Amino acid sequence: ASTAKSMYQPGGARLGLLVTFRSTLLPSTDRGHYVTSDLDEGPIIEQDVVRVDHSRDPDDLVTIGRDVEAQVLARAVGWHCESRVLVNGSCTVVFR
Repeated sequence: ASTAKSMYQPGGARLGLLVTFRSTLLPSTDRGHYVTSDLDEGPIIEQDVVRVDHSRDPDDLVTIGRDVEAQVLARAVGWHCESRVLVNGSCTVVFR
């Protein structure tokens, strides 16, 4: 049986219990966030940036991207499972 709790934003908009990540190349970030009806617009739990320059080849970029995605998603899911994430509207507070 699931012990997951539903979360609500002010105004009654329900947050999904799904944590996902959004990965992009420069100049943006990889981020782990809760899912809402707008999918990629949920409150961010964790994000990270990896700086690269023109010396990196495409295979390097793929490897770097996969590594940072895995790290961000692992931290976001871990903090959620440890009940360390407080959702406040469209923002989050993560207790360390």
